[in-house]
Amino acid sequence: MAPYISASTDRDLFKRSCRELLVGRAGTSVALTISDTAGQVRQVNLTRSSQVPPDLRPVPGPKLSKRDLGGGIVLVELSTFGDMSVAQEFNRAFPGFRGVRGLIIDLRKNGGGDTPIANKILARPIAVPVWGSSNWTARSYVPVYRAWRREETWIKGRGDVVFPAGLFGQYHGPLVLIVGEDTFSAAEDFVSALKKQDAQP
Repeated sequence: MAPYISASTDRDLFKRSCRELLVGRAGTSVALTISDTAGQVRQVNLTRSSQVPPDLRPVPGPKLSKRDLGGGIVLVELSTFGDMSVAQEFNRAFPGFRGVRGLIIDLRKNGGGDTPIANKILARPIAVPVWGSSNWTARSYVPVYRAWRREETWIKGRGDVVFPAGLFGQYHGPLVLIVGEDTFSAAEDFVSALKKQDAQP
């Protein structure tokens, strides 16, 4: 299964492989041999409730939720970067970050989407320009090179530069990012860019 799945990391590949192995017609069952935390091995039977793979299902709940934790600490959950409305909602929620003493951004359910959308939010808490995504490498596959015994070639690139969004006002206070096993793609770019914001492009 794994060689036929597109994934950006080994962790992502393992998770997607497990999900694909469980996909099937709704109402059918699948037998699993599992090992629990105590080391006990047993068999369980599961009934499939949906034929749609989990990765293709719509993100449940709001794309952005904001919660005041008191004392000027605000928690924002961003569940996707796949919709421009997320960036628009973020700007409406924080027109100038007035009264915000600490900001927590929760990306645990964010499977990514579109990095340029993530960059519009990224522009708010940065003080200097940063690269909006990680370096990337892709294979340039030319079939005849195999017949000619030539080495395959690679294309390399990097993301766009993101500048601080002075128009909406910057956030300069403490920032905490929460990530998890479902933080992927554009959300990974977002985290990576914030971690290296002190390095100017």
